[in-house]
Amino acid sequence: MKTLVMGIGNRLLRDEGIGCHMADALQQRAPLGSEVIDWGTCPNPPPSLPEADAVLVLDACTAGGKPGDMYCFGLDELAAHRQPVSFHDVSFLDSLPFLSVLYGIRHVAIIGIECAELGYGLHLSVQLEARLPNIVERVVIELHRIRAEAEEHHAYTTAEAA
Repeated sequence: MKTLVMGIGNRLLRDEGIGCHMADALQQRAPLGSEVIDWGTCPNPPPSLPEADAVLVLDACTAGGKPGDMYCFGLDELAAHRQPVSFHDVSFLDSLPFLSVLYGIRHVAIIGIECAELGYGLHLSVQLEARLPNIVERVVIELHRIRAEAEEHHAYTTAEAA
C-alpha cells in the first residue's frame, strides 16, 4: 500500500503555501508506505501518482472559518465547490477526479487549512505559524485513518477476487 501526500500551494503568497509547509513538516512524521512531496503550484500529476493506492492533498482554503481551521473532504465535495473559469485554466485539483479514475486510485482526500493572510511574503502568518504543529498532528491522524480505510478496501477486494 502506498499513500501519496501532496502539499500544494504558492509559497510566495504567505498562507497560500500552507500545503507546502505542511509537507515539509510531515517528511519525518509520515507513516511507512507514505511518500510526502511538496508539489507547489505544478498543474501536472507527479510521476509517482500512478503507483498510489491513496492520495492526500494538503492545501490552503478560505471557507469563512478561523485561521488554522482544518476541513477534510473528498472528490464529491471538491466537485460541488469548484468551478473552473476556463477549460484552458485547469489546476491540479481540477484534474484530480479524472486522474483518480485513470489510475484507479480509490481513496482521495483533500485537507484545506483556513488562511489568515494571502499577500506577498515567504513566511506563514503568525496565526498559522503558531498552529502549524497542531495542524500537522491532526494531519498525521487523518493520514493513518486514510491508510486504514485503503488497506481495508484492498483486503476486501483481494478476498473478493479469490
